[in-house]
Amino acid sequence: MREFDNRPLRGWRCAALVVAALVILVIDRKGRDLGIITSQPVYWTLALIAYSMVSVSFVATLVFDRGIVKRVMTMILSLSLFRGLGHLSYAMYVFHLPVLFYLGLNDAATHGTKMPILQVALAFGITLGLSILSYYLLENPVAKLKQNFSGTRPVEPVSTKGVNVTQGRLPAGFARAAFLSSEDGARPADESPQLTTIWPGVRRSQAK
Repeated sequence: MREFDNRPLRGWRCAALVVAALVILVIDRKGRDLGIITSQPVYWTLALIAYSMVSVSFVATLVFDRGIVKRVMTMILSLSLFRGLGHLSYAMYVFHLPVLFYLGLNDAATHGTKMPILQVALAFGITLGLSILSYYLLENPVAKLKQNFSGTRPVEPVSTKGVNVTQGRLPAGFARAAFLSSEDGARPADESPQLTTIWPGVRRSQAK
């Protein structure tokens, strides 16, 4: 929403979001340890809200920030190790819970007690191994199958002239709200929307 209003999230706002998320995580954990938060849904809802705040701050910094923080983050994430983990990240997300449950490292089995680091390392290693197998034996082959379906065509881009949505079959009102910026109404007829805007509310001339 801030991007749509041309007020991107960056700088101290991102830092404040991370600090607020850490405060929520500490309160959430302490509340559980002290017996104030006894409901699993409440505990995990607060935790996921905090993780989401960190994610928003992280991504917004990479997209909108122009300072040294972005340069450092970009340099770190460009390392081959992290790029490789990025390719495996979804498979790791899928496999980590079954591995934790199988090894008895889930919350229900541990009752909140700390587990030996070797068991945690074993769980991580198994998750990583399954993810590598999945990436090369399942995900890549399935992704290549797309080449066998050349008859399917992607949805045609939405025309901003009268919002002509033929293949997408979206309601015209929704398409108009989603794809037209407030500047489109005042744009001269000879200006192409593809050339003047790169995102709703963000003109190409505003991009740095």
